[in-house]
Amino acid sequence: MKKRLVPILVALALVLLVVLVACDNQNTPTDTSDTSSSTDTTDTSAVIDANKISIISADGSTEYQLVRAEEAEGEIVTAISEFYRTLGAKYGIPSLGFKYTTDWLKPGETPPDKEILVGKTNREETQQVLEGLQEFDYAIVMVGTKLVICGGSDEATLQAISYFIENIMTDNSLEIPENFSYICSSPPRVVSYSPENTYYYENVYTPTLVINYVCSPAIDMTMSKLVINGKDYTSTAVWADNRVTLSGTTFEAGDYEVILTLYDTNGNSYKHTQYFSCGDGSVMNLYKGEVHAHTKESDGQGTVEEAYAYARDIAKLDFFAITDHSNSINLNTYKNTHKPIADKFNDPGKYVTLYGYEQTYNISTGYYGHLNVLNTLTFTTRSSVNLPAFYRLMAKDPDAIVMFNHPGYTWGNFLDFKYDKDVDKVLNLIEIKGSGYDTQYALALTQGWHVSPVYNEDNHSPNWGNASEACGYVLAPALTRANIIEAFEKNRTYTTTDGTLKIYYKINNEWMGARLDNPDKLEVSVNISTERPTGIGTIYLMTEDNIIVAQTSAGTKKTYDWNLTVSPDFDYYYIKVVNSSYWAVTAPIWIENRDLINITDMTQSLLVNNSGNDDYGVKVTVKNSSSKTMTDVTVSFYKSSLNGFNINSTPFATVKLGNLSAGSSSSAEAFTSYSLTSNRITAIVTGKIDGKTYGDTSYTLLSQLYMTEVLPAMSQYNGVSTPFCYIELYNNSDTVLDLSSYKLRYYSKAGANATDLANNTWNLSGTIQPHSTVVIWFRTSTKLTVADFNAKFGTNLVEGDNILVLNNVPILPTDINKSVQLELVSGSTVVNRICYNWGDSIKSGIKTDKAITFDYNHMYVQTSVTTSSEATPTPGSISAGQVPTAVIK
Repeated sequence: MKKRLVPILVALALVLLVVLVACDNQNTPTDTSDTSSSTDTTDTSAVIDANKISIISADGSTEYQLVRAEEAEGEIVTAISEFYRTLGAKYGIPSLGFKYTTDWLKPGETPPDKEILVGKTNREETQQVLEGLQEFDYAIVMVGTKLVICGGSDEATLQAISYFIENIMTDNSLEIPENFSYICSSPPRVVSYSPENTYYYENVYTPTLVINYVCSPAIDMTMSKLVINGKDYTSTAVWADNRVTLSGTTFEAGDYEVILTLYDTNGNSYKHTQYFSCGDGSVMNLYKGEVHAHTKESDGQGTVEEAYAYARDIAKLDFFAITDHSNSINLNTYKNTHKPIADKFNDPGKYVTLYGYEQTYNISTGYYGHLNVLNTLTFTTRSSVNLPAFYRLMAKDPDAIVMFNHPGYTWGNFLDFKYDKDVDKVLNLIEIKGSGYDTQYALALTQGWHVSPVYNEDNHSPNWGNASEACGYVLAPALTRANIIEAFEKNRTYTTTDGTLKIYYKINNEWMGARLDNPDKLEVSVNISTERPTGIGTIYLMTEDNIIVAQTSAGTKKTYDWNLTVSPDFDYYYIKVVNSSYWAVTAPIWIENRDLINITDMTQSLLVNNSGNDDYGVKVTVKNSSSKTMTDVTVSFYKSSLNGFNINSTPFATVKLGNLSAGSSSSAEAFTSYSLTSNRITAIVTGKIDGKTYGDTSYTLLSQLYMTEVLPAMSQYNGVSTPFCYIELYNNSDTVLDLSSYKLRYYSKAGANATDLANNTWNLSGTIQPHSTVVIWFRTSTKLTVADFNAKFGTNLVEGDNILVLNNVPILPTDINKSVQLELVSGSTVVNRICYNWGDSIKSGIKTDKAITFDYNHMYVQTSVTTSSEATPTPGSISAGQVPTAVIK
């Protein structure tokens, strides 16, 4: 109890300082925006030493009960509850000797005569006292036998409680004169203002300043003034509806102090001070923080308040957000706990707090992945909306900031980052937690998303912000909530596992995250520093598809400036920093309106009976999207791992297409051998118009083995359940494959670890003939034979040749309430992946006696494309498009 009581009493005491000064001493209080204020007040009190009413005796006995409004919520409920405990502790009231309740009454029930009414209760006595109180006035009054403690607002009631504790609860017993009345009337007061204190206007020199105030009975315009940097703007501003608005005034670049002095017609005054700046953004600051963490409100530890305090005081973060799982909280908790606490801790210029939640899709809701939502009260859960519906909601909310969380096939990667242009404007961030996420970041950018990387600890323990030194940095001109949000919107972020690594990255004098409009050249500027003894390491300039454009070694140096000029051949460029101990990657800078030549498709083929090893063909379709003829069109083919390659490496094939007329398409094809570890084939096309070079890039992933059809659910056959469930495999090679080199596994849940996967893995055996199929039958009863299987489907499969029987093993997942992800693995490399009952098709993607068919994916991923979830089963045969075309040489 002491741990809970002290913070509240401290907060109340702080409020009390304002109250006592405002109502008793007529000196200078402070306002919540770090401003100075001078105040004269009207203090109306009448305490007549007449007969006293005993509320609580010296022995702790009392006939009174404490009552609050049933509809009260949030901080006022907490404060009244602590007031109740304070009364009990002060006067030694036995735990069962003092009732605490709400103002709810049964129909016909009469309230007791002896009540302490706190806040805006429904009792007549409270309503009588509230009549005539302004928003920030408060009163402590005996009305008959009832003690009323209330204010014109919850904030004023908190002040009343503070005054009561400090000034009335002073003796060993609580006795109040029967005609006691204390009323504190407030001076003018600023209640809100825009922009927030210390906000920086970037490239805005004619800002709009709005200051809202309360004043009773009326403002005195002969005395009130608005002054900015010593200049009087009183007559320039608009004073109306308890608001001061200054607009249309142009300021030079610089810092500004705003002083608003308010007088009311009773002579009371109030002084408000705030600051803002204007500038071109050429000077930026780096701020460290994280925006993905949990508390006991969901599946973490500690309270929301403890988390915000810890991140500020112990971890020393500049900005921070708690984002509990939305399926574990509700809108009421989010609105009345998370947001108010974040707002309370927000301290412009010192510590920025954001609020949000995590949208946590799992295996039963589509396995899309997890996303964080910040800065909005639009609230969703994984069961209320699927991913497309979630995107639609967020796209309509201009305040929302959305982030892809820990993307990958373990938790979900948003249908391989399927692009949605409408939500792209608010889906600004991607959580990249080290080099293990490198290919996922590259894939998100490749698919078209304008996202920038941040590091988050995703804390579930009470170590918010210092579980490791890794962190995210934001580049912003000032440490305010609005400036941090704007930095997110402008993609000015980077992620690093070296918490001391500072990166300032520009192209053509524009900061990371910028969009450049059809530049002729790119002047790249990178300034990097670290405090680590290992130094900076190697700095890479990256482009589309994880391709290295340039690199330089800073070695063990702790500071390094890198300047270079490159041609704008690709759609975006970003910085990656790698050494033996640390890793970092920045937001891209995007190049726009140069997309004049495009790779519109990539297809694969397989040479049959080829005498050499170059059996795998890749054909690229290229389109001239401009209005002019493009010359010197060339396609270069590169072979690498999924991690990408250096553009200065030698292509394994180059095809010159010559001229390409406006709007027309052409194709280029190259052949190579298969390598398990170098199965990525990248095509880079370039062409020229009026002497300028334009380019595009795309890649495809080769595989020797595909899953082409699956039958997960069947009707009974001769009394056997799920009798003939199978997976069909295709050998996409010109040689016999030994299936013992492969395993088939599935994810039984989102976040499946190595043990989970091992427990859900089938070891394969036997062989599969070149450019042929084999059916893996999950036999559930030895009563069934291959002859039964053939009779069921009208096939002529031969055991050990083109049908392999698995006995006494788990069958394929068939639960329509769960998504299924199956992977074919050779060693540690995934060679093919299929998903069914997945994403939007959850609960409808598995149909009894219907097969699910797949085509190989032409570009970027090994996840095959579902073509039908209700196909007629055809075990042992494939259709065109399911696998690369076999070409007889």
